Amino acid sequence: MIIVSQNKDAIINFDNIAHIFINNGSKTTISYGKMNGLPEELGYYETKERTKEVLQEIIEIHRVAIPTAVYEMPKE
Repeated sequence: MIIVSQNKDAIINFDNIAHIFINNGSKTTISYGKMNGLPEELGYYETKERTKEVLQEIIEIHRVAIPTAVYEMPKE
């Protein structure tokens, strides 16, 4: 499965991700980390609740995904 970042400037192969997490800084973001790299932002949302919903959507898509599945991070 691949994930397209919210601003559409990155495509991430889910197989290369070590973890995806919610980051509560000045904005609530969904970020991912690779084994040998710093965390990268996938998208940000106004509320932690919406951020959790998006993370759950990624989990659901991955659970039933075929290798060519694509998840595009929602704008809001």
